Amino acid sequence: MKRNIKISALLGLSLLLVACNQNTPQDKASVENAVVEDNRSEAQLAENTAPSMNSAGESQTTEVDTDGQYLIYSASLDYEALEYDLAKEEIVKQISAAQGKIQFQNEGQYEAGGMASSNSKLRELSLTVRIPQDKFASFFDQLQNLEQAEMTNASQGSEDVTKSVTDLDIRIQAVEDRIERLNELNKKADKIEDIMTIQTEIENAIVERDQYLAQQSQLTDQVDLSTVTINLRETLTSAREENEKYSFGNRLSTTFKETLVNTRRLFEDFVLFLIRILPVLCLLLIVFLIYWFLIRPIIKALFSNKKIKKTERKVKPFNENNKEKEIESHEETIITSKEEADK
Repeated sequence: MKRNIKISALLGLSLLLVACNQNTPQDKASVENAVVEDNRSEAQLAENTAPSMNSAGESQTTEVDTDGQYLIYSASLDYEALEYDLAKEEIVKQISAAQGKIQFQNEGQYEAGGMASSNSKLRELSLTVRIPQDKFASFFDQLQNLEQAEMTNASQGSEDVTKSVTDLDIRIQAVEDRIERLNELNKKADKIEDIMTIQTEIENAIVERDQYLAQQSQLTDQVDLSTVTINLRETLTSAREENEKYSFGNRLSTTFKETLVNTRRLFEDFVLFLIRILPVLCLLLIVFLIYWFLIRPIIKALFSNKKIKKTERKVKPFNENNKEKEIESHEETIITSKEEADK
């Protein structure tokens, strides 16, 4: 029974392969021609809708109604502030009031120039903010009139991407029409080779459409949310004061303030330095105590013993010489006394 089932399965597979291999060149050519013609029509449509270029290589723009334009707004503003924290807080409030969001934030320190010493490190802030397009103009006006910060530079601009958006819409629609036609061909195809060819083309078309949709989404995001770059720097003196002609009293007052600031920062740096080297100082103190109370007495005792031995060595020869001299003098005294007695 099992043998009969295997034979039947083999016969069925053979018939399927024979049916698949009976593709006539005309049927295969018709499918390929349909796919090629579809790609050619889409390429021609994209070429006709692409922006025309002038002799200088720049895109030629055509007049479009203001309501139908797609514009990307951007701006950049630079500030200086004596009260850094208050200025930062005011900027953040303006961002919240405009329903914006902070896309990028970088905060650090920089070396102060001018009359300040190199130890004077001041703070700086860089923000990249996304603001809804309908609130961009009012937000830009508000930033030009901050109370806690002085604006040193401001710029704004716009880019018209109407042609790019229109071109992407047409390309996406063309690809979707091609996918629809390929699906219809796929339903009519009855040969495995034709079906595989059509499915490959459908997959390529879907990938192409997704790429166009990603570009469209990026453009839409840039149009809907304007980009504003804000740079804030803390300063010891405002730019307005630096540009004015100082009187001697103002210059004296400014110099005195800067001296106080630099002295305070120098003292803070010295305290921080001591804190950093505190472990090393503790280690050196321990080594010194060990030397003073343990090693130093031992060394002192060794040196004192050596001095005593040297002194003994010098004293012994001296004593021996004295004894010899005493004996000789004693003998001479005895001889002299005898001679006197004989006389």
